[in-house]
Amino acid sequence: MTALNEAVLPALSEWRLHPEGFMREAEGWRGPLPIPVLTDQQLDLCRAVGKMARAKLKYKEVVEGKTPRSELTAEDWDQINKQGISVMSGKGTGKGGIAQGLIKWFLYMFPRCKSPITGPSYEQVRKGLMAEMHKWATFRDPKTNLPISILADEFEIQRDMIFLKSEGNKSRFFAVRTAPPDADESKHFDYKAIRARL
Repeated sequence: MTALNEAVLPALSEWRLHPEGFMREAEGWRGPLPIPVLTDQQLDLCRAVGKMARAKLKYKEVVEGKTPRSELTAEDWDQINKQGISVMSGKGTGKGGIAQGLIKWFLYMFPRCKSPITGPSYEQVRKGLMAEMHKWATFRDPKTNLPISILADEFEIQRDMIFLKSEGNKSRFFAVRTAPPDADESKHFDYKAIRARL
């Protein structure tokens, strides 16, 4: 465990359950401007992601026999069965900024995270989302000239991948993966069948 990890250890369990805390405290999105501050819509997304994560973590405890199945509520089951959250928005509303923060949150909070980042095209993801990751990893407080993210040095952000420096690019990462233009749609993954086997 690095010195930084030890310094933030008391906050880790709270951040794991509440991504908005991670965004404010670890990523530095606490305002006032020009330091970024979470908008109401970004907070709504963080809270929705946190609600889903808390339900899935609760389910994990049931599977491991640490919590009785009766502890799961109908609302928990709704969240457990979700496979994601869809966000509809216009241009320049902060989707990329919050998406990059949530990727870092998930990567830092959940071991063995191996996930694709996908979009309409490789270039769009690379020039959009990956560029946002670089931007916020290097964003500095104009008063102190220090990075606003206390975890900025923990991540290696490459052209098409982000991972924790301490673990390398094999055990925990997000990587850009998009289908080639000539992909055969009839040969797609059957995610429901894969999920049923897990």
